[in-house]
Amino acid sequence: MGVYVFVEGVRRLFEPVDVQPGGMAAFAAIGLVGNLVGVALLYRARDASLNMRGAFLEVATVARPSTSSTVHEPSPSLGQSSCPLRCPSPDKARQEAQTQAT
Repeated sequence: MGVYVFVEGVRRLFEPVDVQPGGMAAFAAIGLVGNLVGVALLYRARDASLNMRGAFLEVATVARPSTSSTVHEPSPSLGQSSCPLRCPSPDKARQEAQTQAT
């Protein structure tokens, strides 16, 4: 799979193809639904253990940019204030995990 992606990437550098936004939007929507289902399943169990909290934060962190790039116009300037999940920053999550471990 990696070789295929590499070969296609190099080929498309020399012969660009048109992007089909309909297919991209459908794929993004499927990914968004999958991420949100994962967040919903892990939300209640996030306080059960440090492993569950880590799993929840990982899925929520992945869902955050997926949500903003699917629902909003993609923008590199989207920040914490635009996160509908109100995900903690990685530094804050690390500090909370260290506090719980002690």
